[in-house]
Order: sequence, then C-alpha cells, then structure tokens
Amino acid sequence: MRRAVGSSRTLALVAAVVIAGPAHAAAPSLAAVALGNLPGGDASSAAAVSGARIVVGWATTAAGNQHAVSWRSGQITDLGTLPGDTDSYAAAVSETGLIVGASGTGLLAPFDPGNEASHAVLWRDGEIEDLGTLPGGTFTVATGVNDAGQVVGCGRTWLSDEFPGSVRGFVWQDGTMTILEAPVAQAADVVTTSCALAINDDGDVVGSAGWATVGSTVATLHGVLWRDGMPIDLGVLPGAQNSGAVSINAAGQIVGSSGRYEPDLSVQAVRWTGHHVQALGSIPGQRFSTAVAVNSRGTAVGQCATASAMFGCRWQGMRVSILPPLGGDVTSTALGVNDVDLVVGYSQGPDATFRAVSWSPSS
Repeated sequence: MRRAVGSSRTLALVAAVVIAGPAHAAAPSLAAVALGNLPGGDASSAAAVSGARIVVGWATTAAGNQHAVSWRSGQITDLGTLPGDTDSYAAAVSETGLIVGASGTGLLAPFDPGNEASHAVLWRDGEIEDLGTLPGGTFTVATGVNDAGQVVGCGRTWLSDEFPGSVRGFVWQDGTMTILEAPVAQAADVVTTSCALAINDDGDVVGSAGWATVGSTVATLHGVLWRDGMPIDLGVLPGAQNSGAVSINAAGQIVGSSGRYEPDLSVQAVRWTGHHVQALGSIPGQRFSTAVAVNSRGTAVGQCATASAMFGCRWQGMRVSILPPLGGDVTSTALGVNDVDLVVGYSQGPDATFRAVSWSPSS
C-alpha cells in the first residue's frame, strides 16, 4: 500500500462515492492537543476514538512507512501490518476495542501496474487478521466496525484489462463478506457502485451509492442506509444533485453532506433523522462543509471551509464550533468523536505535515 493520508487509494475510492442552511451562531472554539508520533516518525493522523478514549489512526515510522497506530493514556502503539508489507492504517474502533482499517499485502495488484494489493484488516487483542477481498478483487478497505464484530467497507469486485472493476460496499462477519448493492434495479445498461462507511450496533449500515446509464456522462450519487442488507435511498437537500452518508449513531441519526457540483460547487454538512434531511449550521463565509462522525448525543464533527481557510468543525444541534489547528499550523480536520464529545483528527502545517490531535471539551 502506498503511503498517504489514510491511504491515497482509500481516499480516492471513498471520494468516488461520497461528496460533501443559513449561518448559525458559532460556539467558542476548543484548543488542539497533539497526540504524538512514533519514535523517529514525523507525521500522524487520528481517525476515530472510543468511549474508553482509545484513539486510532496512522503514523509514520522512522523508516518513512505508514503504520496503523493506537493512542491510549498518552502512549502510542504501532499496530503493524500484514506479513510482507510495510504500510497500514486504522480507520475505526468499536466500544469493545476492535480496530479495523487496511494493510498492504506486499503483492502487486493484477491489471493495476505500479500499485500493490491492499486488504481490509481487523485488529483483535493486538493481532491482525486479513479479511480478504470481494470475488475476483484484490483491493478492499475496512471503514467501520460495531461491538458485535461486524465490519463494513468497500472494494473492487473484479479487475481486468478490458473492464476497470466495480466498487462495492460490503459487510464482513465471521469470515463471510456480503456485498451491499445500490438502491436501483439491476440492468445491463446501468453501471452501479457503492461503498459502506459506518455501522451501528443494530447492524444498520450507511455509505453512498452511485449509478449511471452506460455511455452517459452524468451519474447520480446518493447517501444510502442498508437495513437488513436492503438499500434505502436517503435523498438530497432541496436543489442539490448528490449526497453522501458517512456516519450513523445508536439512535439512527445519520450525518454526511449534500450539494451540487455544477454550475458551482456548493456542499453542506447534513443530518438525516428518519427520512428527513437537514443542513447543519455554517461558519461565517463558509463555502463547503461535511460531517463525518456523529456520537450517541447527536454531536457531529467534520470540516468547514471558507475561501481562505479550512478548519475542523463540531455541530451540537445547529450550533457550530471551530476546531482550530495546533499553534503554527494552518488547517485542521475532525474525523471522530466519542460519547463525551472528545474529538480527534489532524492539524496540518504550512509544510503539509499531518499531526494527530484531539480537542477536548475541557481543553
């Protein structure tokens, strides 16, 4: 797997199926606290945090590789990789301490010159488990896990010289990987794609799905809820073209984004409650926002951008708080939040170096 921010291939895959109201009063911002790097490493990013304050993400090693890591009580632990490779990352952690993500395999991906095959992985009690691939595929990533050990993610189902492959979301449980389809009727002239990004303890899965007629330059991309394996189209904001669902809490609240690409980019963080979609609050001068995590209290976190700056944001109801970068850094992004509103993500400096951080309500 190539080194990147949580893997460039993963972000490219997820970006292919996820896109990101009036301004509301902003709450006071919180201070960022650096979580620390691996010995000899110079970069890191936090992706998720559990109620027990176990933070997971990635950090670079002294050799310059990217490894999945966890932070606990101020100590960073290298979670390692699959045998034969040097890169991995962690994307999610359950309340029972299960950690998921992806690792390189040390093998080249057929029909994809220059890239290595990567597999979704699960860390249980410090041991890494290869979750495998979808039928005919060589690339999978795990993006979410619940307390029962159900893992969600996405990957390619098939790859060849003639056909570049189809991305599909999946649920993995007890060694079996089940494909999650798009909420449209299967037809020979319709191309579909899907990616699952989160799962709650009821087994409800959220993510995004896209579909287009063969030969068309216009595709539809919508947030999706999979319940008992059946897809439910979550729809979009009024006037929007697309949407993406990224996180779901125990109460079934879903967050993500909705907006349009043309004639100009306009994307806003949203929350779905039942079948109702609502735009979240905005910071002054906001041009873009997306929510990527939500806790059991309904607190959502993500990113907000103006014409000149990009910051992590926290939404409590419609009230938005800026989550600033570390001193001397220029941008920040929030990626996870636990049930006591501890937020994690990264801060980025002028040199583009990523630093894992947390924002605490008491900081």
